[in-house]
Amino acid sequence: MAFKRYTDEEREAILAILEVNGGDTETTAAQTGVHQNTLIRWRDDLTKLGDKKKAALADRLEELAHILVDAIPNKVAFAPLQQVATTLGIVTEKMLLLRGEPTSIEHHSSEDARERIARRLIELGAGEDQEPAPEQLERGRRDGAGV
Repeated sequence: MAFKRYTDEEREAILAILEVNGGDTETTAAQTGVHQNTLIRWRDDLTKLGDKKKAALADRLEELAHILVDAIPNKVAFAPLQQVATTLGIVTEKMLLLRGEPTSIEHHSSEDARERIARRLIELGAGEDQEPAPEQLERGRRDGAGV
């Protein structure tokens, strides 16, 4: 039995379908006629190659972000600042995504912060080795240790 040879363009298109299908190789195999094991091999090969290229691309995007930051003051008079700032935001987000870093600021409730502060103050008062008692934590919250 002869194996079908796929062009790079065909592989890219099929891998795009795989991505749209959320990585579901079974569904993609049924849709494209490409064997599931072939899809898995292509995906894994691409991942290995992608990891190497991602780091280099992230570095280049960081360089571009620095250039854009430096260019903003000079562009105010000649180009819409919004376009330069938008470009900077996009480049920065892509750089963070490629590095696997968060692209949003996590919100912590003030109650969580108060709890952490109360616990830490009690630990400091009781000594690092002792676990604070629940009533100490409650008293710390009540007394406004996190305020």
